[in-house]
Amino acid sequence: ESILLYHPVSGKNKKFSGIIKIMCEDNMFDYEKWLHTKTGRRGKTYDYLKKEKAERIFSEIEKIIPGFSNAIDKYYVSTPLTFRDYTGSPDGSAYGILKKFNKISETILPINTKFNNLYLSGQSINFHGLLGVSLTSLSVCSAIYGNKIIN
Repeated sequence: ESILLYHPVSGKNKKFSGIIKIMCEDNMFDYEKWLHTKTGRRGKTYDYLKKEKAERIFSEIEKIIPGFSNAIDKYYVSTPLTFRDYTGSPDGSAYGILKKFNKISETILPINTKFNNLYLSGQSINFHGLLGVSLTSLSVCSAIYGNKIIN
């Protein structure tokens, strides 16, 4: 499927990346036997599954960037359970609350609050996902500036 590879340059010479972030879809069903557990307390079988998935991803990247795997010093894998534990997102979703087109009022949280000058922005507000965070932030800026940015 799809893999997002993000590698900003770092250090003084600005030719190499010290940190690479890789994102791809994952299935919560693969982690059902650990649903009752917390991060850092899932055992060797869970660690093996994460290692196996990471190696498959590295193998796919290797097809595009030969030598990629040999350039890795260390890596950390987070799963939907990690997202669930750290963000409280249902089912470990990295993109927030899944929006229901047929019940939009149940899943769209407005930027406005009942308090003057208090706006909401970020994941799960208005739209979901990375683009949703950006669009919602722009909407909040527009509200602060009297809707002069977005009409």
